[in-house]
Amino acid sequence: MSSAQGLLLHVAVLLASAPLLIQPVQSVKHPKWHLNEGIGSSSWLEELSGRLTSGQRNTVSGWDHAASEQLSNCAESALQGLNALYWATGGETWSQDSRDGWNKTKQCCSWNGVACESSGQVTKLSLIHSNLTGDIPEEFAASESLQQSLTVLMLGENRIKSLPENIGLLSNLLFLEINDNGGSLNLPESLGDTSLVYLRIGNGTEHPPYEGTRLVTIPDSLASLKRLRVLDLNHNSLTGQLNPDILNLPDLEVIDFSLGQVMIDFPGNGFSKLRKLRHLALDYNVLVELPDNIHQAKKLEYFSVSPEPGVFHGKLPESIGQLTNLTYLSFTGNYNAQAPIPSSIWNITSLQYMDISYNSIAGSWPETFEQHGNLTYLEMGAMMFGHLPDILGQLTNLTHFGIRTNQLTGPIPESLGSLSKLKFFNVAGNGLNGTIPGSLKSFLPGLVEYSCQMDSNDFSCPIPSFVPSYCGATCSPVK
Repeated sequence: MSSAQGLLLHVAVLLASAPLLIQPVQSVKHPKWHLNEGIGSSSWLEELSGRLTSGQRNTVSGWDHAASEQLSNCAESALQGLNALYWATGGETWSQDSRDGWNKTKQCCSWNGVACESSGQVTKLSLIHSNLTGDIPEEFAASESLQQSLTVLMLGENRIKSLPENIGLLSNLLFLEINDNGGSLNLPESLGDTSLVYLRIGNGTEHPPYEGTRLVTIPDSLASLKRLRVLDLNHNSLTGQLNPDILNLPDLEVIDFSLGQVMIDFPGNGFSKLRKLRHLALDYNVLVELPDNIHQAKKLEYFSVSPEPGVFHGKLPESIGQLTNLTYLSFTGNYNAQAPIPSSIWNITSLQYMDISYNSIAGSWPETFEQHGNLTYLEMGAMMFGHLPDILGQLTNLTHFGIRTNQLTGPIPESLGSLSKLKFFNVAGNGLNGTIPGSLKSFLPGLVEYSCQMDSNDFSCPIPSFVPSYCGATCSPVK
């Protein structure tokens, strides 16, 4: 999955219980998230994000000043907090547009990146990609005015080294995003004293030279964030064990610890509290076990669990077949799994993306594959045996078809010619034989190099002229 593809971060739907939110004026583009565009939960997450960070903004990282000209001056404590932030993070070396207005006037509502209520209370601060370097000072969170009014803090793509230990004083903070900051970052335990609904400290920027945030630990206090809906800590170098109570937060809709390398052990009640969960990504962590009651997460749309190689000894629960809203399923590389992929996954006819390759126990093709007409991506390497069934030709929406290094024999079915939308075709490393059917002319000539792999099979000669040479298909004379 490409970490550069994905979403606009507009921000969260929030709730009559958040009285300090400014009503949305226009949508705002933010750095892209790492979810695959058009797959899984991207559209609903955009909507989820809408009302919190939307507002009038300038072209860099702050809100438009035009509507702020008649606003009152900032409260003195807000000025002190913002100025402390400016000097502590090298304000004089911020990018030129980012520091527009800062340290020049008391009307902080006209400063770049600052949004205010009509009373002059600062509600949002966005300094994305502004060259902030250093520590966020305690004076920032100590500002009584900011404690009362600040709901949104966006500091991604900078060089921030630490958050203040007293960040919990910002008790009305709903949205915190510090993605793609170079170097290590610790989250203070006091973060659990905020009102966070959205927490993202992940990676996946397209803007060099940022090397990504390296979050070291996940504080146990996150389990106190009873309103948390989005918890995205992807691509970090985490250590230790996740507090299982975090996985009992009832409003969670997104959990993403992918490439986190943290030990995850679900609480004894499994998924019973995660009734609102839509997105679960736990790739490359130390995953102890997947609870059998995954079906209780009925809204789940995106499921990606490819554990750290050699450390998962559980199984994919049979009840996963009851997840009728699932569109994205990735469960790969589980060489120590204790059971084969459950046959119940073939009941999930809503799937658009399926990658169940490189698991330890192989299986055969289902008899009801024709019900999976929504599939656009299918990858099943090193786990299947038998013959390619004719019903594969009914998956006419496929753009990616990968069955590399299986134990497949027999000919390629003529019916695969119906897969005219294919942009990727990999059948290498099997025991396929017979004549390559002429029906494959519907897509093979249009495939570019590296998107077609047919080597290490035993096709009959001659290889048809429409098969590109870079597909690597070889043949043996018919005896």
